[in-house]
Amino acid sequence: METLELDAAVYDLAERRAELARLQAKLAQDQAVFDAAHKDTIDLIRQNRDFVAKVEAEIRGADYSADDRHPAPGLSVKELTTLAYPEIKALEWAITNQHGNLLSLKRAAFEKVAEGLRLPFVTISKIPTVTIARDLSQAVAEIAARWQAEREADFRAAAKRWIADEEQLASKPAEQLITGCEAE
Repeated sequence: METLELDAAVYDLAERRAELARLQAKLAQDQAVFDAAHKDTIDLIRQNRDFVAKVEAEIRGADYSADDRHPAPGLSVKELTTLAYPEIKALEWAITNQHGNLLSLKRAAFEKVAEGLRLPFVTISKIPTVTIARDLSQAVAEIAARWQAEREADFRAAAKRWIADEEQLASKPAEQLITGCEAE
């Protein structure tokens, strides 16, 4: 680049930097005005984001059995395979067993081989991990339907008990019912 071209480039760069700084300052000012005007909404978003993160962490942190692939609507459990091993042992194994392509210890490649060979210095763990559906509307519908069915079952059971009590009372003679009330 010749001096004239460099001068022009530096000049253009200086102009663009000045324009960038001006635009960033205007954006910051506009952002401050926007934030002040929408403070309540922004606060609600933060609160809800924190709540969602907390509940998701609680759901993910619970103990799940790998046998139950769907512990609740909207949740699925998958097994995550993890391998733990001293890196030096892995390198020694790669050298001893002529796996030069693993010498830089390409972890993913080594772990694939190590899992299949069941190397004695590698601990293989299966850890259930939960996935939360992005759209929980179907899950909410399933849960609501289940809760409704449970409430209906409770209502039916209470109604059957009431009918049985009424039938038992109806089968007793009136004098017995009156005597029973006077004894109380």
